[in-house]
Amino acid sequence: MEDKDKMEDKIKKLQEGLFEHLANTVTLAGLYGAILNFVIAVFYPQYLLLMIFISAGVVFSDWLDGKIAKDKRLGRQSKFGAALDPLRDKVFVVPTLVILTCRHFWVLEKLPLKFIIPTMGLFFMLAFIEAILFIAWWIFLIGKKSQVAIKEWGR
Repeated sequence: MEDKDKMEDKIKKLQEGLFEHLANTVTLAGLYGAILNFVIAVFYPQYLLLMIFISAGVVFSDWLDGKIAKDKRLGRQSKFGAALDPLRDKVFVVPTLVILTCRHFWVLEKLPLKFIIPTMGLFFMLAFIEAILFIAWWIFLIGKKSQVAIKEWGR
């Protein structure tokens, strides 16, 4: 009977160890995908289907790590994960905006000027907000704070 209890304790500890950092692992996989997507977009822009596939994986990892971190049975919310998640979002969103705008600027050339100015203004505003939030994230990380509170307009 004692052997069975010891074995169950070992299995429970193993499960806790495996799932303890699962959300952070999924977030790191998403960060890797975002960086890989950027590299492919810069050096191999002809692989658009691959970039779409990787982008879908990054978005899925964002959803999945949130579910895992909030699930009481699977994971735990950590300060590292709370700081890593916004970093992955910034690394994914800003290069995607820049690449889409630079690679497909010819679409804007065919539009009337009254559509081009607001579109470019929106692009620069979003890129500026993302850059400021990224800088704030690093300032708070260096200042030993765990997370920058991001308001809804900053997402």
